[in-house]
Formats: sequence, C-alpha cells, structure tokens
Amino acid sequence: MSHIHYHFESDKSKYDIFFQNRPRLLYTGLVTDVKNWFSEPNSHTFYELLYFYKGNGSIFTDGREYHVNPGKLVIYHPGVVHYEKSSPDDQFRFAFLAFEINKAFEDSLAFLPLRENGPIINSGQYRYHLEDKFSQLLNEAKSHIDGYQVMCDSLMASIIIEISRIEAANKSSQADSSETLKIKEFIDNNYTKDLNLDALSEIVYVSKHHLAHMFKNEIGDPPITYMINKRMDEAKRLLRETDLGIAEISSIIGYENQNYFSQLFKKMVSMSPMHYRQSHSSVN
Repeated sequence: MSHIHYHFESDKSKYDIFFQNRPRLLYTGLVTDVKNWFSEPNSHTFYELLYFYKGNGSIFTDGREYHVNPGKLVIYHPGVVHYEKSSPDDQFRFAFLAFEINKAFEDSLAFLPLRENGPIINSGQYRYHLEDKFSQLLNEAKSHIDGYQVMCDSLMASIIIEISRIEAANKSSQADSSETLKIKEFIDNNYTKDLNLDALSEIVYVSKHHLAHMFKNEIGDPPITYMINKRMDEAKRLLRETDLGIAEISSIIGYENQNYFSQLFKKMVSMSPMHYRQSHSSVN
C-alpha cells in the first residue's frame, strides 16, 4: 500500500497576477459538422479563441490567409478583423470561446501569444488535453447546474494556461532546433524554386529522413508539403487579388506545367483555380 502526498507552494512570481485579475468568460460554443462554413468579416473588443476538431479551411485576418486543420488553435486579438471559411464540401467542427482581460493582466505576463506572431497555434502534444478541456467547458455551459459559471471560468483559465505551456514549449523547441528554422526560412524565401529533400538536407548537414521527421514534428508538415502549401497560398492570393492568367500564376509559383498545377490546386483546395477565383470575387 502506497501513500503519496503532493504539496503545493505559492507561485506568486508567475501566477499571482493571473488569479488576481482572472480573465472573464463572455461566451462559448461549438460549430459542428457544417459544410461550406463561412462567417462574415467581424471584429470585437475582446479576445476570441477557436479550437478545430475536424475539417480543413482558412481563416482570414490582418490581410492574410492562414490554413487551419484539426489540432490548430486560433487566437483573435481585440480589434482585429477576421472571418473563417471551410474548404468546399468539407465539414468544420470547432469550439470557440471569448473572454476579456484587464490592463493589469495584459501588461503582466505573456500568457497569450503576441499579435505579431500570427493567430495560429499548433497544439501538438497538448491536442487531447485541449479537446478534453473544451469538452468539459461546453458541457458545463450547457448544463446550467449550480456553480456552472465558476466551473466555466476555471476551465477557461486552464485553457489559457495550457496555451502558455504550448507557447513555452514552442519557444524551447525553437531554441534547440535552429536547423528546422533555417530550412523553414529557406523555403519561405525560395518556395517558387525547384526544391527537394536532398538539396534541403545538405543545407543543414542532416539526412533527408531526419530532416523530414524533425521538420514535421516542429512545423506540422514535412518540408515539401510545407513548400507546396506556401505555393498554394500564394496562388490563392494571386487568384483573389490579380487578373493574371492561370498559366502565368502557375509559372510564378514554380510550376511550368499548367495542367499539373491545376490538378494539384484542385487536390489541395478542392476546387479548380478558376472556380476559386470566381468564388472569392464577392469577398473582394
């Protein structure tokens, strides 16, 4: 028979201000299995968090498009115009919550990522922790049983702390993985060129198999998939914002064969380049 005690010591150096100025939950909810989901552009004076369980699509904020898929967190800062759109015929399922914080909390500690770091957070190994917390939050909010508001506030607080842990883990990982960052930066600057794993691995002097594994663990996709996504994001931007022909866009982003580009675009985006341009003409 074992007997274990876990003692708790005050951690005022980090969390005192968190509990003195705890964020206030405004609302929470769930978008579930909705095909062709889209929202109207909007902004608000508080923070909003989205967690994606299912489906692929994009969010649009700060003049940019970001791809989202299961396991991704999105944080919208106050005053930022944003909207979401699922991929055609795909079904979005995501939880959301909104909260407001006071100035003392906002200035005290970096519990939340900065706006300039972008809105997307890859939950990684914390994915199932977050799913469990969001499920508990939604169940409590739905129950309206005695004390549900206190429980909801506590669950929201645990989600925010979980995000701070993800951010800390990401920073630690980034400090220990200059090779991955070097390759990511190289792809960001050269994604329109003819890149392959052999050439990329030579840049950081590791095997291509090690590079693919390391890059996927830290970025979320293998290097070549990341490069293709960069090309597709640029192709979508050019389709939305310019009148360039499909062949010219194909060449600009690195595909000399227009037919191959169109087939790949349709596979990645679930519609042809021309259909994508037509479907986004009303947004602009």
